[in-house]
Amino acid sequence: MLAVARLLPRKIRNTLLKSTSYVMGKISSSGITSIRCLGCKNITVIQPKEFNFSVVSVSEELMGTQTCHRTAVSKPCKKCGKALQVTYSVWEYPEDTFHGTDVWAENAVVIGKTGFRVTNDESVKLAI
Repeated sequence: MLAVARLLPRKIRNTLLKSTSYVMGKISSSGITSIRCLGCKNITVIQPKEFNFSVVSVSEELMGTQTCHRTAVSKPCKKCGKALQVTYSVWEYPEDTFHGTDVWAENAVVIGKTGFRVTNDESVKLAI
């Protein structure tokens, strides 16, 4: 993460290094997401409190329940106005155990990711 931070302007870099944790339901997050507009290359920052996760799928597997939590945040680029969106999926499998994260962006490239964990499993480290 520090290598990515060197690429960011000082104001954003300071926010990244001082970022706070945020808990939303079962999902806990830490750090900010930084995206670069594909149109003008401007960097946009998304704070963890802007995420609003909801359960999008639940299935029964061999070791128990697998749950996918998803959130999407849309923002206009402050420089060119292009609609930017970042989407995270956080997988929980088995129940209360962090299993992985998927992230994708529209009209942007993700250059810094937020870390997530399932809050009921304190032994799991953040996935950044």
